[in-house]
Amino acid sequence: MKFGIRDRIRYMNMFHKYLLKYGSEYSELSREFISKNFLKITEPGYTPDILLQLYAKFGMLSDEENIYLRFADMIGETYGWNYNILEVGGGYYPIFSKYIADKQQKHAGTITTVDPHLVVSKLGNVKLQKREFSYHEDISNFDLIMGICPCDATLDIIKSAKLNHREFFIAMCGCTHFTFENFPYIYDPNTLFNMWKKFVIDLAMEQEEDGFEVTTEEVSFFPYPIIKSKIKK
Repeated sequence: MKFGIRDRIRYMNMFHKYLLKYGSEYSELSREFISKNFLKITEPGYTPDILLQLYAKFGMLSDEENIYLRFADMIGETYGWNYNILEVGGGYYPIFSKYIADKQQKHAGTITTVDPHLVVSKLGNVKLQKREFSYHEDISNFDLIMGICPCDATLDIIKSAKLNHREFFIAMCGCTHFTFENFPYIYDPNTLFNMWKKFVIDLAMEQEEDGFEVTTEEVSFFPYPIIKSKIKK
């Protein structure tokens, strides 16, 4: 992402208006981070979600750069638009869910996003729930549970899908979330991430025992694995 002077001024004006409306909903640290780094962190694949969601909202990304739009297209291709979807970890401004809701307008599906850090109380046809998610909760009203870089909620999504016999879709984040008890004391980050990736995929594959097909996929526009499950026909 590269911007000329006029574009930078325009985007900064949009950002300042956004902060006037939603800035108070962010924690002090989060608000300070986006204020200091807006337009400074723009490298594809390395821009934190808290900024990337805003870049998508403000129309700063091309369709090719916009991972949320491209993942929304993948959902449509893989599952269709008539699913009732639960997105876990939608982030501060859940632009991915907004794209899904827009694409569902002529269909019967719905999209609900759950995140304790939501800064919006209304976003198109998205059903917003500002709270933590637990795999113990009832998700019988949903057909698909998913997350785009859901971080700590990654394992909860997989466990919930297996417990409730539901399909799932996860675009993994680039960090690891071992518990303290299970943390392998390895200091090479690549080795550690590969161990985490195997741990997550092995857990996901357990759903195949219940009549699901679980697959992993690599895509050019996203640097981490995608894991998804579908009921076998």
